[in-house]
Amino acid sequence: SLNASASAFVPGGNLAETRMAAIASNTSPSVLYLTLNELGRVLLSLHSKTRPSPACEVPQYITKGRPNLLVVPEGDVFGTVLDLYRHDPSSALPKSSEVLVCTPETTAEEVILLWRRAVFSKQLHCLVNADQLDYSVSSEVIQELRQLLEVIRTHYSGCSEFALAIVCCRENEEHTWIMSALEDYRTAATPCVPPELRAYLLEKFRRQGADVVSLPDGKTWHPAARVDAEESSVRLVTSTRAGVGKSLFIKRMSDRLAGLEVNAKSLQQIGGNPSQLSHSVPIQGNTVNVSAVMDMLVELKPTPKSPMSRIFHIDVAPTIHSGLDTFLFNLLVLGSVCDGVGRTWQRAPTDLYVIEVTCDNVSFAFLSNESKFMAEVPGTQRPATHNARLPFFTLLPAFLCGTPLDAYSTMTFMQENRRQPAYRDPQLDMAEFVSRQYQRVYGY
Repeated sequence: SLNASASAFVPGGNLAETRMAAIASNTSPSVLYLTLNELGRVLLSLHSKTRPSPACEVPQYITKGRPNLLVVPEGDVFGTVLDLYRHDPSSALPKSSEVLVCTPETTAEEVILLWRRAVFSKQLHCLVNADQLDYSVSSEVIQELRQLLEVIRTHYSGCSEFALAIVCCRENEEHTWIMSALEDYRTAATPCVPPELRAYLLEKFRRQGADVVSLPDGKTWHPAARVDAEESSVRLVTSTRAGVGKSLFIKRMSDRLAGLEVNAKSLQQIGGNPSQLSHSVPIQGNTVNVSAVMDMLVELKPTPKSPMSRIFHIDVAPTIHSGLDTFLFNLLVLGSVCDGVGRTWQRAPTDLYVIEVTCDNVSFAFLSNESKFMAEVPGTQRPATHNARLPFFTLLPAFLCGTPLDAYSTMTFMQENRRQPAYRDPQLDMAEFVSRQYQRVYGY
């Protein structure tokens, strides 16, 4: 099959019948595997059934037909990527095939494959954190990019419609070679507007949470986002300290999961209990260890015969200092995470991902700006957030867990002004308050 001619790679013919006949007449183990001929026929057949994607809408500062180097502050890297894609309101969130987030472990092959997908496509492709590539990888990928650009210039008369953005961190400009090599393609990006990016993500996560799947038995498969107040498939739960109700908030969401029609039926079929609908994935240490996280996720693969809408509780330890932005962006925005040995976890739109983070005062204050209460209550102290390096999770739909004093101030302020508290305002959990363990103490 290695020496087969190209004429054999033609779609058509009943490949399944041919393989079954070969298996019936031959007991050799090799007959159970596809040859390169057959694999080529399958891939060409699939390719012939796909529709070409329309040209994407990109910001005005992106020039098509050439690379665009965007050098931005460290805190704006992922915001800039989102800003590139939010200009096309009809499109979904970018996919992992369109965006590659680089780390020091990123190989030249991964980047070159992105180059090739980009220059022969009309979709926007983006290489993020390219400044983290080492010199040998940078040199190899730049050489390949120049060769691809020469092919475009020679065979397509320089009229290719590809859109390629390369986003680098300004703080590393003097320490990386790839930014110098791409200096001729440098483009000024517009500043990020966090409220607009947060609204963009919420709208996309809501769209994922609104998808309903019809099952063969006539039942409907409602996504787990139905238990979220804003029906978002992603929710950040945060506070500035431990013990103020983050885990309790997630537990309340998990308790409502069993009420979804598809979950009630699946649990009845498998004889399971509601605890199977919620899974906690702790992330500990100083750096996000993707392999350790993948070890936990692969044990939670769904069963095709028993569809369920689940909650994944990503519990981030306060000691995590690096790798969290990249991990969350890959998982929540691009929809997949891959470790060093090739294991991949795909985020299902029917699942709800809840990120529990204890953040610093600056990040919490930045998130609090969406709450009118935090802006209007007299005496509320919020540190300045300008020129601060804010983590990516501050762009996610958030629920803020405050201290008991915060909850009391909220209730007092709302009563005095005859207003209803906003969803993100710190509030009192009445079910917990009237429980026996709290009422006994309250009685004293």
